[in-house]
Amino acid sequence: MPESAKTQCHRVVILAPAAADIFSRLGAADSVVGVTDSVSGFPHAAMVGTHMNPGLENIAALRPGLIVAGTRFSPELAERMGAKLFVYAPKNLDEIIGAVRAVSRTIGREKEGERLAKDLQSVLDNLSPPRQVPSVLYEVRAAPLSLAVQQSVMRDLLERAGMRYAYKGDTALVSVEHLMARPPDIYIYQQGPMNKNPTPPRSRPGWENFAACIWKVKEFDFARPNTRLFESLQSLNAILHQGDFCRAGTALFPE
Repeated sequence: MPESAKTQCHRVVILAPAAADIFSRLGAADSVVGVTDSVSGFPHAAMVGTHMNPGLENIAALRPGLIVAGTRFSPELAERMGAKLFVYAPKNLDEIIGAVRAVSRTIGREKEGERLAKDLQSVLDNLSPPRQVPSVLYEVRAAPLSLAVQQSVMRDLLERAGMRYAYKGDTALVSVEHLMARPPDIYIYQQGPMNKNPTPPRSRPGWENFAACIWKVKEFDFARPNTRLFESLQSLNAILHQGDFCRAGTALFPE
């Protein structure tokens, strides 16, 4: 990479919150000059709005050399700002590892990126299948009731841990009646920006007799497609090797 390009890439604006931890783990936090309001850990970076509605004038004022965003950000807009655009939208754990390598090449930290990618790959390589394969569902929102769909990082995470994802639909919204008719062995619901202060499932009207084992998790530990998912993957795989995986999981993720 030419020296001028390296210098440009030292001014990074992160509009895809899930990509932020990659820069921290590559030792490139100082290169980040702008982030959205849901990204922490970059005290010297300016806030540029939300990832759904970033302030374009704020971004342009930072003179970015690299903009890291999801699929909605226009390449033409990045070019007008004089910046490269890196689209961060992994659909599974393998693509997260691929993104780590691609980001590291883009900012000139290939060695650090390769070390991190190998560490993440080692997590995948050292998983072991449990004796029992429980069915599982993952709640993204309580109202309206929304589940992670088949083509998602969440489904990949749960199935690699050793579970069978029970929802086959490609739309997130489901009915409570459908859920009650086919309860999974494990029901995981998240708390975070997408599911603020959810009522515990069995305390919801009509859920009193819900037969699933219920775990409550932090959204940022499970729903963002970043490197922290690999730690969650290890935890889930270890739980499934316990004699009573329901109790082991409830101890770690109390409802």
